Amino acid sequence: MSRTGGKLRSRFRGGSALFCLCLALALATTGAGGGQQARDPLAGAKGKRAVALFFIGHDCPISNAYAPEIQRLYAQYAPQKIAFYLVYADPDITLGVATRHAKAYGYGFPLLLDPAHQLTRKVGATVTPEAALLTPQGRLLYRGRIDDQYADYGRRREIATRHDLRLALEAVVQGRAVPHRFTRAIGCFIPTRLARPARTSARP
Repeated sequence: MSRTGGKLRSRFRGGSALFCLCLALALATTGAGGGQQARDPLAGAKGKRAVALFFIGHDCPISNAYAPEIQRLYAQYAPQKIAFYLVYADPDITLGVATRHAKAYGYGFPLLLDPAHQLTRKVGATVTPEAALLTPQGRLLYRGRIDDQYADYGRRREIATRHDLRLALEAVVQGRAVPHRFTRAIGCFIPTRLARPARTSARP
């Protein structure tokens, strides 16, 4: 498959959606060293237990508030064969802005741009921050909140009482079933690019 012609495809096997996340060149990724390339997040998952995707917004306060926790999860679980990616789904963000944002918040793992929301729709993400955990083959293990610190919009606990993503990661590492596949994430809605209004022709 050419780098410019990659498309997202889905297959259904035994009722589970297996995602072939072949990202087109518009889905750019940059590592901590700043190298850029088009990349399928599952292509580098060989030998990994799972792939963790974090849908974040560069201008979302709730998303930015979770940067320290996301980094703690990365530090703990990346050595345990979990691949980590940031996903910027804002259709108007540039690679430069995303890269500067990731650097400013100390993220040390690759990022992806998803301007057409191909990846976003495939996993069902709707807000930032929202996490998705996939098997190396693309089966969705978990999607939802990182923890319950935000009980609702405008309601933030001082300390989280349930760490849903951490529980899912721990289950994967220990070879157990993820206890809850879906939770409700609280955050900023992922923006969409508004379609241009249809051109009307004036009658003489």
